[in-house]
Amino acid sequence: MRLLMIGPEYTQIALKTEKAAAQLQWLSARELSSEEIAGFRALVAREEEAYQARFVQELEQLV
Repeated sequence: MRLLMIGPEYTQIALKTEKAAAQLQWLSARELSSEEIAGFRALVAREEEAYQARFVQELEQLV
């Protein structure tokens, strides 16, 4: 169970009715530059590396 608790947590929702979907409102949007996209990709790579290191740490403690 400890291995499932490491890393980032995300929230997911499910819309179960058309009425719920109809109440959603679009707030905003913007285009990302190539530099911004590269920055986000680098951030994800760092997060994945940190997750893998923590996973190995927890796994070693279990063994």
